[in-house]
Amino acid sequence: IHPSTSTTQGEQPEIPTREGDKFQKIRSILSGSKPSSMILDFLSSMSQTDAHILRGIKSSLDGRSSVGHTGLVFTNALMYCGTAIDSFLRENLDWLGRATCWAKFSATACLGLIHGRHTGSSLNLLAPYLSDHDSPYSEGGAFYALGLIVAAGGNAKELLPPSFDSSAPMTAPQYLLRSLTQAGEQQVIRHGICLGLGLASMASWDGVSEFEGNPYEALKTVLFSDNAIAGEAAALAMGLVTCGSGSKQVIEEMLTYAYDTQHEKIIRGLAMGIALTCYAREEDAEPTIQILLNEKEQILRYGAMYTVALAYCGTGNNNAVRLLLRAAVSDVSDDVRRAAVAALGFVMMRHPKQIPKIVSLLSESCNPHVRYGAAMAIGVACAGTGQTSALDILERLSADPSDFVRQGAMVSLALVFAQQSYAKIPRIREVRRLFERTIADKHEEVMTKFGAVLASGIIDVGGRNCIFSLTSYSGHRRMSGIVGMMMFSQFWYWFPVVPFLGLALRPAMFMGVTKDLKLPSLELKSNVRSSMFAYPPRGPVEKPREIARAPAAVLSVTAKFMARQSRRERAKKERTEEAAADIASMDVDRKNIEVEPDDEPFTLLKNPCRVLPDQERYVEFLPGSRYEPVKKGAFSGILLLRDLKKGEPEELVEIPSLCAPPQLAPVPPAAPSETEATPTDPSPSETQPEDQQRPLSQDPALEDTSNPQDQS
Repeated sequence: IHPSTSTTQGEQPEIPTREGDKFQKIRSILSGSKPSSMILDFLSSMSQTDAHILRGIKSSLDGRSSVGHTGLVFTNALMYCGTAIDSFLRENLDWLGRATCWAKFSATACLGLIHGRHTGSSLNLLAPYLSDHDSPYSEGGAFYALGLIVAAGGNAKELLPPSFDSSAPMTAPQYLLRSLTQAGEQQVIRHGICLGLGLASMASWDGVSEFEGNPYEALKTVLFSDNAIAGEAAALAMGLVTCGSGSKQVIEEMLTYAYDTQHEKIIRGLAMGIALTCYAREEDAEPTIQILLNEKEQILRYGAMYTVALAYCGTGNNNAVRLLLRAAVSDVSDDVRRAAVAALGFVMMRHPKQIPKIVSLLSESCNPHVRYGAAMAIGVACAGTGQTSALDILERLSADPSDFVRQGAMVSLALVFAQQSYAKIPRIREVRRLFERTIADKHEEVMTKFGAVLASGIIDVGGRNCIFSLTSYSGHRRMSGIVGMMMFSQFWYWFPVVPFLGLALRPAMFMGVTKDLKLPSLELKSNVRSSMFAYPPRGPVEKPREIARAPAAVLSVTAKFMARQSRRERAKKERTEEAAADIASMDVDRKNIEVEPDDEPFTLLKNPCRVLPDQERYVEFLPGSRYEPVKKGAFSGILLLRDLKKGEPEELVEIPSLCAPPQLAPVPPAAPSETEATPTDPSPSETQPEDQQRPLSQDPALEDTSNPQDQS
């Protein structure tokens, strides 16, 4: 509703109350605030996360390993993604306080994954970290978390300022832009603000760069400061802001600066930024792809692979597949070959049954980087599908001699078989046991353990009520999901991008609402056994029976006597049991025999409920139901219902709402303040000098937060 000519600029025309309520509902739906709040309430109230898994991983990991600590923080965030439940962190504050430097940055950012869609109260939630000026890593991670919260939904909603800020309410991009100007030269904080700003302003660039409050110009200023820490994040954020625009001006500016800078991290950030700018441009991106392919710099050729992946994502274009396969076998750089194979998953994401056939030979390559790319391609294209053909390849790669190939195979196994039940795919039990064995094995490589820990969170993501989906309910490409999956694949270089995976999630739910956006009491019929789409069992896993030791040696005469005695006792016991069974069978009334739930041919589901994509074809409304969907044949998402018995009183369903201001985020115990250090080679994967780190542990393994793949 635009202001009329007779009103002052910025004022809304007066609308009658009844009409105003209707338009207010429409605004809340189109802006995403109402759907986001309803999804948040559903995920929070229906969460089935098994905290026993987290406790088991925590007890199995070496407390001195910072990589394992960071992996468990990510696992907790993924398991509780979007549920606003941070009980595990509150119960383990001392353990959480072990995180230092960039590990602390990642731990704080994970709060944005847990509290996704909680936009209105996000600043109050993150207030303990936004006001923590003694630790730039916590403060920078809080700005990154704010971007993750807003990107999940409701980015146009005004944020309530925290208690220590007396400013007026503003949107997340406005708040982050203001914070960027106030950050000064604190590069870690600028790194977090740039990532948050890119997420909050994703795909918002309209081609006009010179106007006040433009995030693109602010990010370009940070990039031109030529600092590797802030510059890498600024380059990625520029790609997020201009995502899908295909602007020649933006691509030319990024390429020019990539030629001028000497920092590899900035070059890599610019290469991925160019790929994001070319999202879904298809043939329009061909000139840029050819320029990047002909570069001598391998990082730019690496960017060319992801430019092809995003430009042709979901199209299955033959020329794009041919180009990627040629690069996968002919390029001299292992990084480029790995990216080329992984990019096949994005191009073929709408044809998940074809991707195992395409990469089957590549998964047997003598180059471990190609095998890793094959595993990731299957994980991306087959995410959430439960493809059994993918299981055969990934199980073989999970026993690969290379540790990082095993890591990629386990992550892909979790992506493919997330939310799959034991009754539907019995081999899922072996997959979960594989993760447990790998984590508990003290002789396993750190990189492989990290993959197993991360996979344990991915397979039970979102309280077991979310699925990975790169397409919308109607089959169109989901930009946020594809971008999130692409950014997640960059954790090879930089662990803090793991929370981007939350953008690829979609709630697997049915939520029917009336015209007043209320939840009516409603039942659906699922014409399949409940075990086919049931939650995995919670609690301790049943351990297999231990094999008894061989009996001690005895004399032959004694053995014969004991054998005769056991046969007599067994025969006597069998006769007694048969007699008791005969007597009981005569007294049993067949009508009172209880039927096992799994033997029932159907299941009744109550509104709201979890409905997986494979389950939708079995779901239907009960005959004589009071409500019917406005959109026929749809059984997923938030559906508007038509009341067939108007005038009669309605029975509504109430679920706990999280619209009230949340509790403050859990804060680790206080410790001496951290001061930011400026390393000689400013790289995000480097930690501070030993005398400037928080002295929570004297073990140097806790201070090593660099990616072990960079070391190898």
